Amino acid sequence: MTGSLELTVMTYNTLTGRNDCAGCKAMKAAGLGDELKLSARLPVVAEKVQLADPDIIGFQENEGADPLPQTRLATLLPEYAWANPDATVPIAVRSSRFTVVDSGVEQLEKGARKCIGRDRTNGRFASWALLRETATERELWVFNTHLHPYDQAACADLRAANVARLAELVTAKNPDGRLPQLILGDFNAFGDETRERFSAHLTTLRELGMADAAAIAAQDDSDVPNAASAGWMTATVKGRSQVKVVRTSGRHIDFIWVPQDAEVASWAVLSGPGVEHRRIRGVKVPVWSGVMGSDHSPVVARLALA
Repeated sequence: MTGSLELTVMTYNTLTGRNDCAGCKAMKAAGLGDELKLSARLPVVAEKVQLADPDIIGFQENEGADPLPQTRLATLLPEYAWANPDATVPIAVRSSRFTVVDSGVEQLEKGARKCIGRDRTNGRFASWALLRETATERELWVFNTHLHPYDQAACADLRAANVARLAELVTAKNPDGRLPQLILGDFNAFGDETRERFSAHLTTLRELGMADAAAIAAQDDSDVPNAASAGWMTATVKGRSQVKVVRTSGRHIDFIWVPQDAEVASWAVLSGPGVEHRRIRGVKVPVWSGVMGSDHSPVVARLALA
C-alpha cells in the first residue's frame, strides 16, 4: 500500500494484581501461587512485548495494589511512552516513532455497573490517544477498552451498551474516520459469536467501518496453532482441568480493530516464549514450561493503514 502507515500493534490483558481469576485459584491449589506475583509475571509480560516489538500496545487490567502493573512495566519497557498510565486501560507507544499529542479516559457507563456478583471492576472505561508519527507528522487515533466478562445475557447487555458508547466516543473524537484509527481491547466476547444478543461488539464496530484484524489477515502467525487469546491458565485434558495447558479452541476475545480498508499482513496469538509439548494423560499438549505472564496471551497484528 503506497504511502501507508505500517504498524505492529498489540493488545494485552496482563491480569490484575489482585490475582483473583478462576485460573489463579487453580494455580494456587496446585501450589504455584508464587508464580502469580507481579514480580514474577511482569518480566514475562515484558519479554513477550519485546519479542513482538510492537509500535502500539493497548494494555488491560492495570489494577491492584501499588505499584500498578504499568509502573513496573514502564521500567521494563523504557522504549515506550505511555498515555493514561494510571487508567485500567493504558496505551503504550514506541517513543522513538510517535508522540502523544493528546489523551484521556472516558467512562463508558454511569457509575459502577455489575452484571453478576463476581463482576468486580468498578466501571468500564475507554482510554484514547491521538498520536503523531515524528518522521512524517501523520496522525492516528488509538482507543483501548476492557468490557464486562461472563457469558451471560445480563453481561452481554452491558457490553452492548458499552460498545455503543465506545462508538459514540470514537465518532466524536474522529468524525467520519478522517484520520486512521485503531480500537484495541479485551471485549470478553468471541470473534466468532453468532448469537444476536451477544454479538453487539461485532455489529456495532462493523457499522463504524471497522474490521476485526483476525478476520481480514492474510495469514495467522500464532506460534501455537489455534491458541485461544484467553487461556485462563487452565485447559481440559481428557475431561480434567489442567493448569498451564494452552487452550486451543481457536477463539479470541482480545481484539485489534482496524479500518475496513486496512491491509493486515498477519495476525497472531503469541503464546510463547516458554511453551513446550508434553504428554498429559496420554495426550500431547502445548504447556507453559515456566511462569505465565497472564491468563491472556497478547494478540499481535502487522498492518498498514491508508
